[in-house]
Amino acid sequence: MTPSCGPDSGGTEIFITGAKFSNISDPNNYLCRFTPLTDDNSLKPKTIPLDYVNATTIRCASPGGWGQGVDALVQVTYNGADYSDNNFTVSFYSVTRAYPMSGPSDGAGGPIRIEGSGFKNDSDVICILDKVEY
Repeated sequence: MTPSCGPDSGGTEIFITGAKFSNISDPNNYLCRFTPLTDDNSLKPKTIPLDYVNATTIRCASPGGWGQGVDALVQVTYNGADYSDNNFTVSFYSVTRAYPMSGPSDGAGGPIRIEGSGFKNDSDVICILDKVEY
């Protein structure tokens, strides 16, 4: 499953790869379920429609509204009742500030500082500026 994190506002496309995915399913029952992994009982699971990409990939958008620092279990169902048994999790973060707000077009302006909360200490962090990954 990629990516493993996204903003707490939701909308991040989550791709799940595997084998033998089928597009033969009732769209109302083809779902991703996000279940918060927390002791806070006010945070309830959320279901999101699942999209068939091809026989090895399916996708869904992450939900928003739980706040930064929340981890959620991600499961899929084809029939709306029986969910996959896996250990996929997604983490939510919040960006509150990024600076400097501008710099030279050649990229020689130095580092960009990102501030927020819910960040994980991970070596696979990327930054995308104008659709280019860094």
